[in-house]
Amino acid sequence: MTFNGLLSIKHLPAITLLLTLVACKTTPSILGGSPLQAPPGTVEIAPNLFFDRTEITNLDYREFMYWTKQVYGGNSEEARKVQPDTTVWSELEGHFEPFASRYFTHPAYNHYPVAGVSYEQAQAYSGWRSDRVMQMYLIESGKIEAHFDKSPETAFTIERYFTGQYRDYKPDPEVVLYPHYSLPDAETYRKVVSFADSLNTVNYSKCHEKNCSENHLIACGEDGPSQNSFLPKLTNCANCKGILITHLQDNVREIMAEPRMLFGGSYGSSCSTESVKLIQVSPDAYTGFRNRCTYKRWEGGSTPFN
Repeated sequence: MTFNGLLSIKHLPAITLLLTLVACKTTPSILGGSPLQAPPGTVEIAPNLFFDRTEITNLDYREFMYWTKQVYGGNSEEARKVQPDTTVWSELEGHFEPFASRYFTHPAYNHYPVAGVSYEQAQAYSGWRSDRVMQMYLIESGKIEAHFDKSPETAFTIERYFTGQYRDYKPDPEVVLYPHYSLPDAETYRKVVSFADSLNTVNYSKCHEKNCSENHLIACGEDGPSQNSFLPKLTNCANCKGILITHLQDNVREIMAEPRMLFGGSYGSSCSTESVKLIQVSPDAYTGFRNRCTYKRWEGGSTPFN
């Protein structure tokens, strides 16, 4: 997930920064390596099932927007479609009005969960992320060179690589897998809750000793969110490296793979652990998303690797 730095040095090819910031220290799993390597931003919760440690942040999503503008043009329909709705903050009662102009773009909120994103935009981000991580893996394994994606015709995608349509490269027979990021489904969330409950409980005392708020665990008080929680929170806790999955219930509701389904509570609601079925007509300020990831064999892009 986290490709931090891409925006601050815009003149460098995005893929070069990906390599610098998310370097692999083992043979990429796309070559059939075992055990499977956790893709960037994720933790393994079951065999070949990886889940984001944190929500997708404003910075993560801005990098997606930046890439889209560089490839399709700043005034393109593609660039327009990925813009989040920042007016969602103006619709809230209270002190949220300044968020409409600051929350998504101000550096102080870089590592806060993105909001105002639609189901379709979350899906588009997931596909883009799959392509960028696969591109990074191929470069690191020496299968392709680093090229700046600067037009729709030459931009890297997983499908173009495996079908021999990416530049002059032929698919390497050693490359047998690819990372597939997607929105989590209900079954994934059930597994994540069980995983996070067990490991985060073990790490709670370590976190508490380092003055880390309880809100960085998945749980919150029996009476609902704490009195200071009616604002989005940082997606991670800098002092608590042992907490593997943060804010699963109490920061923003999370968009699920099933249409019109959201998981968990938000900073402005209860701490429900149940999936909440809502008719989400438009994006709102209480909802964000994160990804799951599995490795798949190409075969048309639909076969999981087991």
